[in-house]
Amino acid sequence: MQDDLAIAVENLLIKSQVFFVHRRA
Repeated sequence: MQDDLAIAVENLLIKSQVFFVHRRA
């Protein structure tokens, strides 16, 4: 259960980083 949450948070952070990088570019 905790592993699933960690994976979800990690994926969210990655998506956020990609989103910000594309907006900044």
